[in-house]
Amino acid sequence: MGCQIGGRAGPSSSAGIDWGELYGRLCTTLGKLPAEIDDLYLWEVEELFDYWTRHPPVHELVAGYMGYKPPARADQQTAEDFASFFAEMTGALPG
Repeated sequence: MGCQIGGRAGPSSSAGIDWGELYGRLCTTLGKLPAEIDDLYLWEVEELFDYWTRHPPVHELVAGYMGYKPPARADQQTAEDFASFFAEMTGALPG
């Protein structure tokens, strides 16, 4: 799976871009839908990220102030992470 409509790379993209993270940050901060993000030019996105480097969005400032650390993504979790999560959800690991 390479590129798809809208310019989003598929999971096998070798570009090294986390498209979910990119779209999530843009949608959340701008209050726009993914289809609206597709209408942005790359230079516009770069300017936004440059601006946010100097003036972070409020939700990111609050998360930093509160000490929030996002959990590991499912595709980055180890077997131990999964076992710990499973134990928390069920109370015990199956025998």
